[in-house]
Amino acid sequence: MLSDDQRLHCDNTPGVEVHRGPHYDSPVTGILQASHSWFSCWEHGDPHAGDNDIWYRTRGNVFKNGFNGIGFMPAYEVQASVHPAPGLQRCNLQLSP
Repeated sequence: MLSDDQRLHCDNTPGVEVHRGPHYDSPVTGILQASHSWFSCWEHGDPHAGDNDIWYRTRGNVFKNGFNGIGFMPAYEVQASVHPAPGLQRCNLQLSP
């Protein structure tokens, strides 16, 4: 369920790498250490262990490689009942890996 800020707020796996784009070979921008976070949108990307290709955009709270932590993590690390989360907008980004 979305909050008033139109973001998905839910539990997630802590300690997950956040990537610049929705691809495993995209640069790591941060680490999401929190176990409850916000997700602003979703995008198609690399297939992952969740048997889909949905990735969510968020911000890691530990910055990496000179980035500000903003990026994507695979849906299987996000505790939503279905992916993509109903009502959450698609990012529609044109990013290279």
